[in-house]
This record gives sequence, structure tokens and C-alpha cells, in this order.
Amino acid sequence: MIEDKKQFEKEIVQLFQNELMISENNFKARNIKLKSFELEIIKKNNEDYTSEVRSYFLKNDDIIGIIECFIFYDGHPEATKTEFRKWFIEEIDHILKEGD
Repeated sequence: MIEDKKQFEKEIVQLFQNELMISENNFKARNIKLKSFELEIIKKNNEDYTSEVRSYFLKNDDIIGIIECFIFYDGHPEATKTEFRKWFIEEIDHILKEGD
């Protein structure tokens, strides 16, 4: 779906940054932050951040809607939210694994 991974990362990071600036959400409340233009999530404790990301996206319809609107604006409006969540979580996992 997204051919240019670096551009994908930048766009997703920008969406997260915008969301963090405009709302008091779980990421902000739990000291989860974004660093530069890599999708790195930093927490003060040793919990598994991948499961935190998964859990956050499954519960937060607002940010799913924002990102879904951005990603599917030019070509895949037939994708359901469930399909989108599954794909998005897989993409996030892939990006996080490549950053290790």
C-alpha cells in the first residue's frame, strides 16, 4: 500500500506529533514520546512497547480515523477499519523491528 517506507514513517510520525499536541491522550499521560523522524517509542519502565502500541491503536478510534483518512485518501476507501487496524499494526511492528 505504501511504497516509500521512509515517507510513510515521516507521515505517521507527523500524525502522532499532531495528535500529541492537540489532546491529552494515553501516550502523553503514560510518558510515551516520539523521537526525531524514526518511529521510536520511549518509556520510563521496561514494559513491552510493541504491545502498548497495539493496545493503544485497538482502543483509540479517533487516531485510527485520522490515520485511516490520511492513508486511504487516494485509493483504498473500501478497506474496513478492522482491515486497516490489522495492516497498520503489522506496519508499526515491521518499522519497530527494523529500528532495533
